[in-house]
Amino acid sequence: MTRKLIILAPVLFLLAGCGIKPEGITITSVDPDGGSTQGGTEVTVSGRAFEDGTRATFGGRTATTVSTEDTSLVVSTPPSGDTTGPVDVVVTDPDGNSATRTNGYTYTSMLVVADQDSHQLATFDVDRQGPTILEFTTSPFSVGGTYPRGLGFDFTNRLIFAVNRGSSTISVFRFSMADGSLIAVDGSAFPAGGTTPVAVAVDGTQHFIFTVNFSANTIGSFTYDASTGALTLVETEAFGAGGTSPLDVAIDPIFHLLFVANSGSNTVAVFSYDATGDLTEVASSPTGSSGTAPSSVVLDTSLHLLFVANTDSNDIVAFSYDADGELTQAAGSPIGAGGQGPFALAIDTSSRLLFVVNRDSNNVYSFTYDSNGVLATAPGGGVGSGGTVPVAMEIDAANDTLFVANSGSSDLQLITYATDGRLTTSGIPVDAGGLAPYSLVFIP
Repeated sequence: MTRKLIILAPVLFLLAGCGIKPEGITITSVDPDGGSTQGGTEVTVSGRAFEDGTRATFGGRTATTVSTEDTSLVVSTPPSGDTTGPVDVVVTDPDGNSATRTNGYTYTSMLVVADQDSHQLATFDVDRQGPTILEFTTSPFSVGGTYPRGLGFDFTNRLIFAVNRGSSTISVFRFSMADGSLIAVDGSAFPAGGTTPVAVAVDGTQHFIFTVNFSANTIGSFTYDASTGALTLVETEAFGAGGTSPLDVAIDPIFHLLFVANSGSNTVAVFSYDATGDLTEVASSPTGSSGTAPSSVVLDTSLHLLFVANTDSNDIVAFSYDADGELTQAAGSPIGAGGQGPFALAIDTSSRLLFVVNRDSNNVYSFTYDSNGVLATAPGGGVGSGGTVPVAMEIDAANDTLFVANSGSSDLQLITYATDGRLTTSGIPVDAGGLAPYSLVFIP
């Protein structure tokens, strides 16, 4: 026994002197093992022999260390560069010793669909390189109300807001990027403060949501608790000058402005809001939409441009706006929508492209615009929506992809586009996970 100890002691001394640990650095688990391509997910890497100065990489990108203990390393994940899929997790100690968990973490993007007639939300795993979508095995989820119509989200606090036009309620869920699951927060669904809510806008910085109530002809302002998701009604405001049948709302969180499409009165109403969420209709509001039945609004906040789809006059109008919310119609507007019944808009601000779904002609059309909001038809014009009665559209601008919801055929179609706006149908329609999809949000 004495002879063995004499032999081992120099060996242990030699190993330590060479910086090699008898029990080396290892990874036993990564939790959670998936999250957003935007990064910022707090992950615990469990293992052993983690020292101060140990760092972790995800797919070769360095994570931000939050805390270090011998058996756990807590980090905030780096962005993936807008790519989805599994990556290796590598931890490296200050001496250069490392351990790898192959495909230890999966970067995910998610599409959430409000399926109106089945009263539920469906979630889809988005392969952004494909592009393809696949419904998560955890999906779908009951909204706890009836006829979900509009969706919004707070990425930082992982909250989804769904307005239910049938039950006049607002459902709030905590979402997981790892498996697409939605968990209703305590108290959901909350009273909407008005009848027939149909659309919602979110200011995630100040923790406000704003809803438009179609039958009540009002706009509602709510605060929400970031930790619990609970909603508190601030107030509801009626539209001035007889604004009726609001269908959509868009938000400029920098200027603290809301833009509402009033389909019944053919107007666009503009509201400002203060640090408490209190609403005031601006002095110049409302403004005529230069068409009939405005149904959708979208903003380029960097250029201070507003685009409006007029469903019954089959056209699109562009406005510039200032910090006071005053609208000025752009030259050449309105322009024909390239089909019948334009009903939803999406925008790629980096390429200055505008897209419209035409509900009654089942097609998608693309336009270019300049810094003044002047619109022109993009090369190639339009493509079919892949189904019937398209009513909603979302965009992955980083990967030049549109997601289209066909309410009549209860399916989703992916469409890719070139930098000049030329459209190409991608793959075949995918079942929407429920009946009559009416709204979409893409969470990168």
